[in-house]
Amino acid sequence: MRSSPSSFFSSTLAWRSVVALLVSAWIEAAYAQSVAPEPRHLLDRRLLQADPDDGVLRVRLDARRARLWVLDVGRVHVIDLVTNRRIRTVELPNWMFSTHEDMCLPDLAIDEDGAAFVSDNMQPKLWRIAPADFSIRERVVSRDAYRELDAGFTALAIGEGGVMFAAMSAPGLLWRIDTDLFRAENVPLATRIPGVCGLEVARGARSRDITLYALGGRDRHTVSRITLARGGTAAVTPIRQTRTGGIDLKAVGSPGAAR
Repeated sequence: MRSSPSSFFSSTLAWRSVVALLVSAWIEAAYAQSVAPEPRHLLDRRLLQADPDDGVLRVRLDARRARLWVLDVGRVHVIDLVTNRRIRTVELPNWMFSTHEDMCLPDLAIDEDGAAFVSDNMQPKLWRIAPADFSIRERVVSRDAYRELDAGFTALAIGEGGVMFAAMSAPGLLWRIDTDLFRAENVPLATRIPGVCGLEVARGARSRDITLYALGGRDRHTVSRITLARGGTAAVTPIRQTRTGGIDLKAVGSPGAAR
């Protein structure tokens, strides 16, 4: 039986979001291969096993401005992809991170204006780097809950309109952050997701609900769909994986698949 237009749209949206998460991982892995002597897959190298001797922690592509942003230990490099040259290195004041096995890496996200936001995985802080002059602003993020937790953000995602979501890996918490005021609102989850090392916001959603995809879980290899209904608890749905550790796209609905 063929899918209805609405179910086809939702399945296509889910498929595109998971692919976007994997493409982002591929970009990071490709860059790592160009700078590191013994690259491993992103899930083993970039998200799970931080290697401070390696240097490269996260890589993000700003396709609109042809820039590659590279989070190094304590600094961010900006590369112009047109000239293939590094145009700036920005030092991160008071930045730190842990390589403990229970911790995911800090993250780097680019907003619609080309500004970069950097987290560390030990402090509830964000560093904002302006896209024009690369000036940097360090801010503590105030939280409306769990204020006693001394933890940083291990996954960042910016959706349409500039809304930011951030995860804390160890406690399995999700936050919605106002990047103008640097205030975080806790997003209640039906089930906590420990070990979230990557987030992706579904693009082009027609409904008022927001859908995210989180890479993590107790095995650090599970993608979960998070549906944020306004004014309620967010639903969390794990997506099945193949035995080889790849994502089973049938579980999220690939385009054109019968439902």
